[in-house]
Amino acid sequence: MIPSYHVERVITVKQSKSKLKNILTDLRQMRKWSPWLIVEPDAKVTFNTLQGKVGAMQTWEGEMVGFGSLELTEIHNNQLVYSLQFLKPFRSQSQVTFELTSEDKATKVSWNMYGKMPWFLFFMTKVMKTYIGMDYERGLKMLKEYAETGKISSKLELFGEEKLEAIHYMGLKNSCLIQEIGEVMGRDFHSLGSHRETHQVSNEYRLFSIYHQFDMMKDHTTFVSCMAIDPDTEVAPPFIKGKIEPYRVLTVRHIGDYQHLGNAWSLAMNVVRSRKLRINKKSFGYEFYLNSSHDLPPTEWITKIMIPLK
Repeated sequence: MIPSYHVERVITVKQSKSKLKNILTDLRQMRKWSPWLIVEPDAKVTFNTLQGKVGAMQTWEGEMVGFGSLELTEIHNNQLVYSLQFLKPFRSQSQVTFELTSEDKATKVSWNMYGKMPWFLFFMTKVMKTYIGMDYERGLKMLKEYAETGKISSKLELFGEEKLEAIHYMGLKNSCLIQEIGEVMGRDFHSLGSHRETHQVSNEYRLFSIYHQFDMMKDHTTFVSCMAIDPDTEVAPPFIKGKIEPYRVLTVRHIGDYQHLGNAWSLAMNVVRSRKLRINKKSFGYEFYLNSSHDLPPTEWITKIMIPLK
């Protein structure tokens, strides 16, 4: 029996259904919001001349995105149907749909994939659903911003392997669902900022996060929201004190809204896999926030993602 799977993710876009249909039937516009092409913009992508109509097709080939094609096969009032084929990294064929439902002055977009795994990869079905689901979430956030504003505040720069120097920090440790990170981390950094205003903490005000655990299968993460401090700074509960030891790291810089940081993590992990790098499992990774989100618009927020290596 060939293992099958279904993935669905939903988002509400403040745009008309007709506008979204125009975006989704013109596959050339997918280059703007694709969660895969943003991590490999140099991939070879081609389009036929039927964009906006049944038969519209794009093909792609790249080191990280593999080799495949997407064809628009049906256009209905509330649904668009596509045929997705992969030749590399393995052969597969899936049906992809977008369900569009008008809601007042917005449109609910449901992105679905119905696929089958090769029989010899049956044990990967749950993993595939999880990773595709996270890619869909990244893509829908970018589709929403693109449809509403005409642009996407997410740019990636691969810095490659670097050395992270030792850092002393105080922080708050927390755990939550992955989709709750922004809310929980925001509260923790607010607490750190309030503490700094009433205590002499450090001459250098750097904020960063240490991810100790990031379990995509269980949708759960454990992390520490941190502020750099001098080594002799006194720290009292609920804050904790620690030190990042010097590490060799793989670094990706993200410029743009924090909601798109998943793009930087995706690029970093894809590079780790493609280069067969060995991860130091003492921590999952780090996020360093290099400028103030209070003083600048989201398009100018700069974050460094770092994966510790052996």
